[in-house]
Amino acid sequence: MYARAIWGVMRKKAAEKTQFPANLDSFPDMMKWIRTHLTSPHLSKVDSRKVELAAEEALVNIIRYAYPDQNGKVDLEIDFQHIPYIQLAIIDQGVPFNPVEKFQQEGGKPHCKLEEQPIGGLGIRFMMQLMDEVNYKREQNTNLLIMRKKSFSSE
Repeated sequence: MYARAIWGVMRKKAAEKTQFPANLDSFPDMMKWIRTHLTSPHLSKVDSRKVELAAEEALVNIIRYAYPDQNGKVDLEIDFQHIPYIQLAIIDQGVPFNPVEKFQQEGGKPHCKLEEQPIGGLGIRFMMQLMDEVNYKREQNTNLLIMRKKSFSSE
């Protein structure tokens, strides 16, 4: 639903979706679900690992900061229909936080030397380096983080 509105791309079939409680106890199951659904002949093992690492960073931040005073949920969606990209959407209804804007406001450059990076925001920088595209949108009290990794084959 949200991914189509942001990217304007029509899907050929539904993406793989699931929902977890946004807590550290659920984190291993989240990562297992992502690993299981990243299997594709169009994504190398190295690129699959990059997507996993970027997802890990985003999910840990959601678990730690999105729901400071309440329990919450996080939705995951993996979609291979945005050729030539593999797309991972991470959706929560927690505190609004735009990691892309935060990174840009702090003068972050995804490929600058570590010592040139402003203090804080290293996880966001890491996500930007690992993925080909990282976008955020806040809509109807929902945070939507879309990360894309280009596959090596678009067939």
